[in-house]
Amino acid sequence: MKMRKRGLLIAFIMLFFMVSLVSADVFLIQQPKDVYNYGDNLEVLLGSDGGEGWVSIDLVCSQGFKTLYFQYLYGETEIPITLPLTSKFLKDLTGECYLSITFEDLVKKSSTFLITNRINVDVKFNRVDFFTNENITFTGVASKANKQPVTGAAKITISQIGLESIVPVENGKFSGYIIFPENTKAGDYNMDVFVYESKSDQITNFDNKTFSLSVLQMPTSLEINSPDNVNPSSEIDISSVLYDQAHDSMDGFSVALNVFDVNNQNIKNILLKTGEQVKLIIPKNAPYGYWNITAESEKIKTNKVFHVKENKEAEFVISNNTLIIRNIGNVPYDKFIKISIGNTTKIQPLNISTASSLLLELSAPDGVYDVEVNDGDVKSNARVALTGNVIDVRSPYEGSGVLGVINKGFFAWIFVFMILGLFIFISIKKVAKRKSVLFFDGSLPKKKEGDKGGVVKLSSSDSIGKSSGGKTRIEHVSSEALPSLVLDGEKQDSSVISLKVKNYEQIKSGKSNAHGAIEEAIKEITSNHGRIYRKEDSIVGIFAPVITKKFDNEVNAVKVAQKISNLLNEHNKRYTQKVDFGIGVNNCNIIASKDKGKLLFTPVNNSISGVRTISELANNDLLLGEAIHKKLGAKVKTSPHSHGGVKTYAVLDVIERKDNDKFIKGFLDRNKEYKDDKPRFKQ
Repeated sequence: MKMRKRGLLIAFIMLFFMVSLVSADVFLIQQPKDVYNYGDNLEVLLGSDGGEGWVSIDLVCSQGFKTLYFQYLYGETEIPITLPLTSKFLKDLTGECYLSITFEDLVKKSSTFLITNRINVDVKFNRVDFFTNENITFTGVASKANKQPVTGAAKITISQIGLESIVPVENGKFSGYIIFPENTKAGDYNMDVFVYESKSDQITNFDNKTFSLSVLQMPTSLEINSPDNVNPSSEIDISSVLYDQAHDSMDGFSVALNVFDVNNQNIKNILLKTGEQVKLIIPKNAPYGYWNITAESEKIKTNKVFHVKENKEAEFVISNNTLIIRNIGNVPYDKFIKISIGNTTKIQPLNISTASSLLLELSAPDGVYDVEVNDGDVKSNARVALTGNVIDVRSPYEGSGVLGVINKGFFAWIFVFMILGLFIFISIKKVAKRKSVLFFDGSLPKKKEGDKGGVVKLSSSDSIGKSSGGKTRIEHVSSEALPSLVLDGEKQDSSVISLKVKNYEQIKSGKSNAHGAIEEAIKEITSNHGRIYRKEDSIVGIFAPVITKKFDNEVNAVKVAQKISNLLNEHNKRYTQKVDFGIGVNNCNIIASKDKGKLLFTPVNNSISGVRTISELANNDLLLGEAIHKKLGAKVKTSPHSHGGVKTYAVLDVIERKDNDKFIKGFLDRNKEYKDDKPRFKQ
């Protein structure tokens, strides 16, 4: 009986302890999520069966652990726990982690979860290879590792060119565009996209992606390489270089070259690749003067002028009793020659036109003689048998023994002089018809009704010297500018206006007052000392120093262009037939000369066509080119524009200096000591 009671007591005690152990338990009612990003809140629900004791919760990661919760439980059954996962709180605890729960001596683990600061970024571009004048647009999406959209910013960086931009990221989306500088070198560029979230000025989550973009070569200019001065009977190297936006060469592109002589005759057509060289032989008799090379590649045109030097050269042929002198140079052969027959020498001047010959008969008492001809550069000799009474040199066309210099082309020259005489006769008749005189005694002839003469300019004889005998000189003046190959002109920096009438064909076929508006525009140029070159829908006004008598024509050209723009826009406001126009103004180098009031000019380096291009870009207004913009400086207020890689400037205002001059003059009049050249201070 006692043994039975003892057994029951032991069983009761054991049951009591077992019940205590079972009832003293804690557990997680709500497990952690699978993934957490920095800035999230870790929320768990700790459950208990109502037991008492100390409980602690630790965050355990590969880098270490951190105690999140430590509390004495006294009968609580549910304890919510919320912890902010900030970088300051976590102290670099990231990666695979779990919660370790300790209650009295009992330890439990939660399910594992990931703590990270990573963002997943994807970016798409409208293109990955492009020209510098094209915009690159991009769109991107960004989400955190916990699948939540990002709200932050995206920093776009292209370090090779120092480009940086920041765009907002809203609800996981961002977009923007990139413009590369126009002179960016062609090649591959890395674009870094750094997407991030921040809190309290600290970055919480981020990602950085690198994308490769390619800048393509875009042809911008074409250059011809050749000597500036060429000797006849030589071989020159000609090549063309195509440059891209960064002035790097672009080899291997087809280029068409055309060589024109001084008479604008096409001498040679060449097709080759950019970067390649071709040889051109300049013959001995190549026309003397300025030749022109044109080149075109990738829709870009250019030209270069080179100078063929004089070649005064003759060829001497002694055949039996005849001396043949051929001009094989490119200018008249007007040298002295020495003719030696035996011991007798004759020195004689010659003048043989180009591509002509002279025949001379040699005579001497019967015998064999050593004959030598020498002009100092070329020498020819032969041993020939001669007959006659005395040693003599004469033309076979002459009866006397005097040296003849009559050309083989004698009758051809007679024909030329006849034509020239006829031209002079007709010109004199025209001048007489107009009753124009070169000099007169002070009274002008009266103009008859219907007479249509040229404009004349009267110049006092004082201005041209006393040799005119006190008379007044009449100088013909023309408003024309004629493109031609100018051989004896000067290279001048001239201001050029190009007026492009874009609906020219429509205006031409109709009858409207638009014609009058265009003529008024032309009159505005000519009345301000400009010369006009007109070709269908393009009107070019040139302000050259040889005509205007001054070197700074830029402000005048801009003012004239402004007046034309205002005139045509005023016309468009009033009338049905509009004038669709564009005005370009720039400075150009031309070789210029003046002939009877007309401006003769040769453009240098395709400069005139560059002004036409600017006028085509203008839309019922005027645009300035870069060359004239630099020379104007602060005289004109402008705003920069860019049209298809061509730098232009819109005119905002022309600064008038008259008021400033008046103010300065008044100041000097009131303060006369400023006029004094002497120092205004004492030693």
